Amino acid sequence: TNEIITEGDNFPDNISFEGYTVELTDDIYLNDISDVDNWATAPPSNQWKPIGSENSFSGTFKGGHYTIYGIYCYSEDKPMALFDNFSGTIRDIEISDGYINGHTGAGIALFSNGVVINSNNLSVEVCGNRAGGIVLINDGKIENCKNSADISYDYHWYLSGAVQIGGIAAMNNQSISGCFNSGRINSEYSVSYIGGITGEDSGTIQKSANIGYINNELNTIQHVGGIVGRKTEGTVSECYNTGKIGAAESEYTGGIVGWQFDG
Repeated sequence: TNEIITEGDNFPDNISFEGYTVELTDDIYLNDISDVDNWATAPPSNQWKPIGSENSFSGTFKGGHYTIYGIYCYSEDKPMALFDNFSGTIRDIEISDGYINGHTGAGIALFSNGVVINSNNLSVEVCGNRAGGIVLINDGKIENCKNSADISYDYHWYLSGAVQIGGIAAMNNQSISGCFNSGRINSEYSVSYIGGITGEDSGTIQKSANIGYINNELNTIQHVGGIVGRKTEGTVSECYNTGKIGAAESEYTGGIVGWQFDG
């Protein structure tokens, strides 16, 4: 326990774990974290391969309120996170002291149509063309999750369309509830949708809050909101924002929603 994992394969990737439960029984250290603040330019020894990159993880992952320290992922052309494709349940897990930078990136899961509950990104910086503190694209449920890490745009290779950056999810198509962001959310791309909870939203968000600084200083097409940057359908209810919003002279800026379709 509390030792650095230095050899052996990552989580088995050729099975889905459907019907099975994986449970942490202690904290995990994936790298020595003493130099974590320099990992953007001086990477550590061990690179993480996202769980479910070949077979969607369909089981239950119980974190037991333990923490995974020292995750490091970097790729110019691949999405990066703790989990890749995910359709099961992740609960009670924390990630801390790490660095994730991919073509697109997220702290815990990239493409989720499962449930992520009671899970927190304490201090794993996430960067990419599109990025979320907990999930990249949510087609399931995110409940009672928190992000306090910096989430930001970083150009990689090919990018089509707008950038989405969110403290909880880059894009939400289903349900987010009881979530909280205190991390800095930043993008300096010409067309960006940026929000304290989600960058772009077509689902429902309720009982969630942002106190983090949300920033885009480019005077271009920016949809910047304390909770949601760009809202295309669905509802936002019982949410609040007290975080500062820095968005140049964009007309699509709001304390809760930056831009909302049809009013």
